[in-house]
Amino acid sequence: MTSGIERILVIKLKHVGDVLLATPAIHALRKAFPKSRICALVYAGTDDMLTGNSDLEEVLVFEKGTGVGRIRNEGRLVGQLRRIRPDLAVQMGNGDREAILGVLSGAGIRVGYDPGRSGFLGRRLLLTHIVLQDWEKHVVESNLDLVRALGVEPDAGDLRLFVDPQAEAAVNTLLREIGVEGDDEVVTIHPTAKWMFKCWTDEGFAQVADYLSEQGMTVCFTSGPAEREVQKAQRIIGRARRPAIDLAGRLTLKQVAALIARSRLFVGVDSAPMHVAAAVKTPVVALFGPSREQNWRPWGDGHLVLKRDPFCSQLRRKRCEVTKRCECLETLRVEEVIAAVEEQLAKSRGHHNPGSRSMTADLSSRGPKS
Repeated sequence: MTSGIERILVIKLKHVGDVLLATPAIHALRKAFPKSRICALVYAGTDDMLTGNSDLEEVLVFEKGTGVGRIRNEGRLVGQLRRIRPDLAVQMGNGDREAILGVLSGAGIRVGYDPGRSGFLGRRLLLTHIVLQDWEKHVVESNLDLVRALGVEPDAGDLRLFVDPQAEAAVNTLLREIGVEGDDEVVTIHPTAKWMFKCWTDEGFAQVADYLSEQGMTVCFTSGPAEREVQKAQRIIGRARRPAIDLAGRLTLKQVAALIARSRLFVGVDSAPMHVAAAVKTPVVALFGPSREQNWRPWGDGHLVLKRDPFCSQLRRKRCEVTKRCECLETLRVEEVIAAVEEQLAKSRGHHNPGSRSMTADLSSRGPKS
């Protein structure tokens, strides 16, 4: 099926981390169709995950808008897709909009996920190749299944994120201005997520920051731009006994990537920056609550995931969405997180490559220590 396909459209209308997790599948398409023109369509605000990616000729950005503005934006988008005239549309999302846009683009071959019992059931009629999504797989592997549907057997490669020199220079300048020298060891802590019920306790993060500072590390806190995320990071810094650098809400996505690449370690919750850390090969300590670790763990070898309750993600997420708390994650002890941090620091001494094996620490069988 690889012959006669000159133009490819990849549609990923999801969140920042989801777009980054699509890059191995995009790279697989580039290897399978080396002479084809490949374009990606993503939501505005997620495009930093793809800009500079040599696998793509173009990144189209969809501004959602509201009311009449949204209708106008969608009409403009359809015009852009018709200009591209793709032969193949690969829809890497579960929404109805991806399937409809695939048809409106004029693509003769349209690959996407079976809607199951959700969404517009007629979506099956809009696809020429239907893939049953395996929810036991990592999202990266699930994206690669869409490529396999084309008769291609892809390699499960690395995430591909391109940090531009301007972002690196901006971060280096910012760090110098606050007294961080080039050989100082930096650790990035990202304690927030778009869904706040994924977050650990303020006091816990403050104690981990203090521990890292006592080990001679420069601790930088980052967060998304939302006010509640910035406020949480600042509360944590206020609770800490030792100084930490407040970069919460101050960096672009590319600058966050540059900072994490500069860091010896990343500590945080399930969030887009966690996936960024995996992409730039910085060792990760990730704290998981309601997220399904088998779907969303940091991609690649050598990262460490801590989770308390293996049934939390299956049984309690709806409760977390109501209470805005993840009670099982809150029972994770500071000592357990510091032990994981110590392990990652020992392995990463002198380099960023975190090792040759992927690790998951299942803490469900360890009751809280008295």
